[in-house]
Amino acid sequence: MKRRHLKPDPLGVPRHPLAVFLLLLAVTSGLSQLLGIIVAKTPNTVLPTPIDASWAALLFFGAGCSLFGMFWQGDDIRTGLTLKRVGMFMLGSAALIYAVLLVAVFQVGGLLNAGIILGFGAACFLHYRTIVKRINVIIEASP
Repeated sequence: MKRRHLKPDPLGVPRHPLAVFLLLLAVTSGLSQLLGIIVAKTPNTVLPTPIDASWAALLFFGAGCSLFGMFWQGDDIRTGLTLKRVGMFMLGSAALIYAVLLVAVFQVGGLLNAGIILGFGAACFLHYRTIVKRINVIIEASP
């Protein structure tokens, strides 16, 4: 019987359990928001439905796309990297939007949470940049 092994992350670095956990948390949060499950005091209750649904969709699909890319098992790692890149951009955008909404709705009371979420968004955009650099190296090395 042939034993199958999980291929490494297409980026060429080990999958960090914390990154996997945070992405799963974002998937869960986005999905619960899309389903209308509100578990904490959030500005979502005062937002127009299309804006709330758009934010939740960015969170859900961005994290899901990033996870899918992170665990990509196909032969062409560029596909996995592209999935991660798109997902990270979506997550960073969702974080930026949500941080602005927190401050707009809760003013000074939302600054701490907005700062935490902005930090998450910045991490997503920095990882996005790392992925883009890796894709460019692969493209330059191809015939």
